This record gives sequence, C-alpha cells and structure tokens, in this order.
Amino acid sequence: MRPVLLIAFKFPPYAGVGAFRWSKFAKYLARLGHTMHVVTVEWQNIGLDTLREDVEHQNIRIHRIASGFPHNEMHSREPGPEAQFKREQAHALLKTVSFDNEAVLWGRHLLPYCKKLINAHNIEVVVATGPPFHCNVWAARLKTLCPRIRLIQDFRDTWLRMPGRSYKKRELGQLALWLREAVDAADLVPVVSPTMMDMMREDAPSSNYAVIRNAFDPEIARQAMRQGEKRTRGPVTFCYLGSLGSGRLAVIAKLLDAMRLLGARVNGPALRIFSGNAEMLLHLYPDLVKSGQLEVHAPVAPVEALGHAYRADFGVTVRTDEFKQSLQTKMYDYIGVNTPCLSIGTESDEIRLLREYDCGISTPPDPVYLAVLLRKLASRDYSFSFANVRELGVDYVAGQLSDIIEHI
Repeated sequence: MRPVLLIAFKFPPYAGVGAFRWSKFAKYLARLGHTMHVVTVEWQNIGLDTLREDVEHQNIRIHRIASGFPHNEMHSREPGPEAQFKREQAHALLKTVSFDNEAVLWGRHLLPYCKKLINAHNIEVVVATGPPFHCNVWAARLKTLCPRIRLIQDFRDTWLRMPGRSYKKRELGQLALWLREAVDAADLVPVVSPTMMDMMREDAPSSNYAVIRNAFDPEIARQAMRQGEKRTRGPVTFCYLGSLGSGRLAVIAKLLDAMRLLGARVNGPALRIFSGNAEMLLHLYPDLVKSGQLEVHAPVAPVEALGHAYRADFGVTVRTDEFKQSLQTKMYDYIGVNTPCLSIGTESDEIRLLREYDCGISTPPDPVYLAVLLRKLASRDYSFSFANVRELGVDYVAGQLSDIIEHI
C-alpha cells in the first residue's frame, strides 16, 4: 500500500468539526495498510471528544510542528479573564497577518518538513484538507518543490461562500486567488456533496472534482446502540445534536411551533436537544418545557449523544439556504445508528440522499405543514428500509479512497 502524507492543521486532540473527517479516514486507511504520515500542529485537549483513540495506530505517524501562530490560545475554551484576554490577542494578531486564516504563517515550518518526509519515505501521494485555507495553498506550493507527488486537495467547505462568514471585496479577491492556486495544483479535488461540486466548478473550474462524502463511524455507532433499547410505544420522540448557530435556531423553532399548534392532541411529541447554544428556546417555549415536550441539554460526548439519538424515533437535522451544499455530519451519525432523519429546511442534497437510501423524511420549515406531518408520525405508521446504508460508513468510503490513492 502506498504511504500517504496528510497535511491537516486541525487534527486530534483538536476536537472541533475540522478534525473529524480526516481523523476518521486516517483511522480506516491505516487499517487497510497505508502508512499515514500526518503533519499537524501541537494541540491542547479542546472539547468533549479529542478523537485520540481513532488515530492511535502503528500505521499513523503524527508529526507535530510549529504553526507560527498562537492557535491554541485562539481556540481555547478555558473560562476566566486571562484566557479571554489571550483569545482576544490571538484574534487581533490574525487580523494583522491575514483574515480568518490561522495557517498563513505555517509554510516556513511546513514546507521544509514535508519535503524531508517525502524524500525520506518515498511518498508519492499527498492529501491536504482545509480550511484553514493555507493548508491547501501550502500543499500547492509543496508540489512545485516536489513535482512528482500526486496531490489530493480535500475541501470541506466552499471557500468563497463559507457558511456564516461575510468577507470584504478585497478578501474575497484574495480567497479566489488562493482557491485557484490550490485547485490548479491538484490531481484530485474531493468535495462533500454534488451541490458543493457545482459551486466549486463555478468558483474554480477544473475537471478533477469528485464527491467523497462525509460518513459515520460504524464502530462508534455500535457502541452507541449498546447503551439502551429503542422505544416502540408512546409519544414520538425527536433528538437534535449539534450547534444551532448560523440560522439553524430559527428552523428548529418551526418544529417547536408545530408542536405548540398540536397541543395535547397528538399525545405530546417530544424533542430533546443537545447543544451549546439552545438555551434561548427554554425562554421562548416555556409551555413545552413544562409539559415535558422540550428538553435542552448541554453537549455530551459523541457515544452518549448517539445513544440518545438511537433511542429516539427520529434524529432532526435543519437546513438553511446558506448550508445547502453541506450535508450535516449528524445526519450520517443518525443513519449509522438506524435512526431515521427528520430533515427540515430548503431543497438540498440531503433530501436526495435520504430518498436514495430510504432513511428519513424531508419537510419544508413551515409550522402548519410540520404539524400535519407530526400528526401522521404519531400513528407510527411508517417504516424505512435503510437500503445500502453501509455505503455511508467511513470504512466503506475509506476503501474508495484507498483505491484512489493506489491508482491516482
């Protein structure tokens, strides 16, 4: 199996979403026999699940080098005025050296280190995953230093249309130049959805795009399903995991409005939310809290969270126009524990995936429409085949990646 050099600024024990995709791919590629040389930075333990166990394998060799930037201070979640002061200092520094791009100074450490690794281990395939944007920019420049490598530029988001971000005209112009440089250097450009591929082709035309979805980890799913049994009677229950920022709170409120419209007529459908930014709902829907139909909890570790999703009748995802190109990772997690999705929002690739694998329902964010749907679901007269959902597992997708790595 070909060795792989993975350039990933965010990697365990960084526990944010930026580390999930390639920590999981690295885990299963290592098991398939690929030696994964991961070049990243030194991270403090941040978050509930640092994913350390995923990347503890004899075929995963992690190289931690300097970043040239106080990245730990910027991402720290430590309380107190001192930690807050350090975060503010890091953000102020970021504005002076770049914008929204903490890897901009990484190249002076990254490029010579990667060149030595490539020569020492005869590495032919390099993967870079981003943002931050300069992971991919530095990878493009690495290819000019080592022209024989085959470069896979993995994109989790559309740079010029980053959800929740607004850039100045000058900044967008710079992003467009970086994007063009990164894509032009690539032999393959994986993206997470067909809609994202269409957007990227508009922003940076290339024939090298390919859809490589996010996926669920079957091992984590099996652990979660051992936490308890599914209910088959009583009120229909819904579970929401993850952030409610960037417009999602307004969409989840439509579901709660529908529950309020139904009142007690449908045996009280219940929603349990595990999120770090949902407290406002407790004040907006005190009647649903009092009736036991709404519970809001702080985030919990992934296995525990998926255990709650497994015992629910539906896992809820919400979509806004801003996120239509990004299939939410929690959707895959729900599917992995055989919990159908209730997907609320605008038309997207998410709807097509749920139909293709027969593993959920999609609905517009309209309280009246949702109330009718909830009344139907209360009868429990529904079933889903979950046809071929193993194709949405990380182990399956890693097998496809392995073929690409061997033959690119």
